Amino acid sequence: MLNNKNRWHISLTDLKLIIIGSVFYALLSWLTGYMRLESVLGMDLRPAIVIPILYGLIYGPLVGLFTGLLGNLVGDALNYNMIYVYGILGNGVMGLVPGLFAREKTFFKNFKHIMYAIVVSLLGILCGMAALTGYAVIFKQPLPVTEIILSDPKEIFSFYIQLVLVNLISIIIILPLILYNLANLDLKSRDWTRSGLVKKLLGTIVIASVIPIALLGFFLTQEFIRQESSTSAILIKIFATIIITLLFTVTSSILLAQKISGPLLKLTKAAKSMKKGEFKKDDAEKLLNMEGNDEVIQLGNVFSKMAQEVIAREEKLRSQVEELKIKIDEVNKRVQVSEITESEYFKELKIKAKLMRDKRNSNK
Repeated sequence: MLNNKNRWHISLTDLKLIIIGSVFYALLSWLTGYMRLESVLGMDLRPAIVIPILYGLIYGPLVGLFTGLLGNLVGDALNYNMIYVYGILGNGVMGLVPGLFAREKTFFKNFKHIMYAIVVSLLGILCGMAALTGYAVIFKQPLPVTEIILSDPKEIFSFYIQLVLVNLISIIIILPLILYNLANLDLKSRDWTRSGLVKKLLGTIVIASVIPIALLGFFLTQEFIRQESSTSAILIKIFATIIITLLFTVTSSILLAQKISGPLLKLTKAAKSMKKGEFKKDDAEKLLNMEGNDEVIQLGNVFSKMAQEVIAREEKLRSQVEELKIKIDEVNKRVQVSEITESEYFKELKIKAKLMRDKRNSNK
């Protein structure tokens, strides 16, 4: 979790993130502004709401707060040609609250942590929409498009619940995908770019997405014809929506393929290294510590244990060979000594040496 010092401090990097996030929020709000829901007064189904919540979850409360504030301010200007203060307040709070529970990107790697993010985001939505609804009611602000002023308690409560559900839909659909991909993104490794499996998976997923994207374009065309009078706006929004959808599909496909191929590439590299006799015990332990519990990870664990056993046997065999060499050297030395001492020449030398000692003793 981010420490308290970083949590309430805005650095130059944070300012850049806020600007980028706000611009992206505003553009995405404008591009998806056609997703208006008839059951919710003046509200759109806005995927852009994920941005301030995502920024809050990863970078802290202040980054989430100002991304929501500035993004909604610019988004209102683009969509409605005016600014709704309660909308700005609501979106800012939705970025602020999840930021109080901010985590590092690498935290969101499993289902449990993704559910944590959704629960925290729901808390942010509840608080943000309460701030939005409360401000609109207290200051009698008209709702966008409809210009309706809420006054009846049942109508106010119904509006609040619908706002919560509308934003929760976007969070449940989009946020888990983004968080999981960010947590598993590995920009340092380039091995996956040479993987044949990656190319096959990417090609399959992209081809499979062509028909849904084409249908999306067709239905968007029909929807825009009913809502828009400007042909240029229709074409821009359709083209941008299709491109964003395609980019999202390709990016998710690459990350999925990278996730699948990563352990396989490590296994392949380990097998080649072992074939050359360069595979070490430390390499086997790294392979054993790969994250996950799928079949590929299990295969890596089995390979790692087998490799460790092979390495241990090789080390034991080398030790036995060294001991055997020492024993053989000792035997050879004894044989050589025996051959020398039992030779006729050595016996004659012993006799001569004895005679010389006896002669020296007799002279004394």
